[in-house]
Amino acid sequence: ELADQYLEALTRRNPAGLPLSESIRFTENGRELQLGEGLWSTAGPLNSYRAYVVDSDSKAVAVQAVLKEDSAVVQLLVRLQLDETTITEIETLVAREGDTCCWDPERLDSLSPIFGEAVPTSERANREALIAVADAYFTALHTAGTPGYGHVELADGVNRYENGLQTTNVIDGNPITRRDAETQLDSALFGRISVEHRRYQVVDTQNGTLLGIVVFEYPNSTRPSEVISEFFKVADGRIQEIRAVMAKTPVTGWD
Repeated sequence: ELADQYLEALTRRNPAGLPLSESIRFTENGRELQLGEGLWSTAGPLNSYRAYVVDSDSKAVAVQAVLKEDSAVVQLLVRLQLDETTITEIETLVAREGDTCCWDPERLDSLSPIFGEAVPTSERANREALIAVADAYFTALHTAGTPGYGHVELADGVNRYENGLQTTNVIDGNPITRRDAETQLDSALFGRISVEHRRYQVVDTQNGTLLGIVVFEYPNSTRPSEVISEFFKVADGRIQEIRAVMAKTPVTGWD
């Protein structure tokens, strides 16, 4: 409810009425701003797509959404940190067309059944176990193509969506996207990626979902760094689905 309240206020371009701490910290794409700046001055209507990770233990929530910005479309990640009933931190990541290689947010209109399923109580993993699974995925990316490669077990048929674009198991896709996620990693098809500044601040053990925020750096390349926020769905100790919001942005003081 609080995440939806925030999104509604954003589309009105007016934060009045939000339960904000006096010491609220607001960032957009890694830059600290005053609340009301950045996307707050350009945001338009939302579409129907929402994906949530709700962490009652750490009093945090993350939401992915798609909205208009003037005549363009952006994909948005918002992380809210609470102190009881007031918001103390707002972290936003705004992805725009051209930021990265992947773009199709207008295709997003609903969640897959697997993402929305609660994990049976007897099969739920604790916070540390869920984080370990997501971190193993990033380690596989970080070490791909090296002697120290850390293979990660993924669920059969796991799909990944990056800024709305499906990038796994695409029958008529390119040489990378037509492959399954495990083959992509095992074959180092993404090339050399250094995965830095890993954070896991929102974890939902009931639904087996969590948010990971990292920075992709590309050694020996002129390709700019990218900030990646990924929603992972985990069950049976394996990743079942990945939904990412990715933006190109200068990385200074990201921690």
